[in-house]
Amino acid sequence: MKRQGLCIFINTVLEGTIPFVRGNSSDDNGSARDGIWIFDTELEAQREIADGMMTRLEEYVAEVGVLPDSRIVDAKVNCFG
Repeated sequence: MKRQGLCIFINTVLEGTIPFVRGNSSDDNGSARDGIWIFDTELEAQREIADGMMTRLEEYVAEVGVLPDSRIVDAKVNCFG
């Protein structure tokens, strides 16, 4: 009999809907198969989504100056690109 589980899916521009891939590791229970994480409960899957969103909270939008060569300069005069 097949094992039942839950996966997180994302929508991509090129491939359409695909399972969320997290590498080729697995835990003691074999939660990952070919890099796709399989969750036993919806709560576990939702927590994984929330964890990802929490790390994204460190991202922010800031005004920059754009130089003629396409490099950017932030308010602290750091130059990127």
